[in-house]
Amino acid sequence: MVSLRDTFRQILQLEDHPKSIAWGVTVGFFVAMTPPIWPQSVIAFGFAWLFRCNRLAAALTTWLTNPLTWLPCYGVSYLVGATWLRLVSDRHGPTWSEVWTQWTRSESIAAFLSSTAHFGWWILCALFIGGFVVSVICAPFVYFGVLKAVTVWRNRGS
Repeated sequence: MVSLRDTFRQILQLEDHPKSIAWGVTVGFFVAMTPPIWPQSVIAFGFAWLFRCNRLAAALTTWLTNPLTWLPCYGVSYLVGATWLRLVSDRHGPTWSEVWTQWTRSESIAAFLSSTAHFGWWILCALFIGGFVVSVICAPFVYFGVLKAVTVWRNRGS
């Protein structure tokens, strides 16, 4: 299993302009905070191609949401998105604790999806909205943090 540390080291060692790498990581971070886990690398690669930044950095960054980290990433996104949806609509979906309880009681992913199907769109919207808000807030820190890290890494090696 590839660790986040190893992945970040691979990103720092990419042969590209530091700004392109930083933008690639930022694009990958945006995609990593969205629900469709399986195609994230492909989606990030496509957006990075569209925005002309480092495609490999974008694809690698989506590994931020892996089996060990998806719970805090999506938990925060869901809380933010659900809070926003509750403020702007009269329809209320389940709280994060209700979703988590249902997840832990379900015997399979299919059983979980079946038991929460009546809230499916609400949960998905909460995850997308929350992921977007979290990404917008974190994007400057991600971009400038990676830009600084790449610059320091390269100066250290010279």
